[in-house]
Amino acid sequence: MTTPTQQAEAELARSNFRQRVFDRDRNQCLVPWCDDGADDAHHIIERDCWDHGGYIESNGASVCNKHH
Repeated sequence: MTTPTQQAEAELARSNFRQRVFDRDRNQCLVPWCDDGADDAHHIIERDCWDHGGYIESNGASVCNKHH
């Protein structure tokens, strides 16, 4: 079950999700030993597990292509 706040966040478009995750993570790959910039916003919990696709900022992690 999702809260109203989660539902509102979940309605982010894919591009908005990506940008918000990149902004939060300062456009850097979150793998500790990696200094590369972010290329994708990876879903931490699989999108299929969410009612609205998992496009929730707190469900994203910035990663480079090597670590995606």
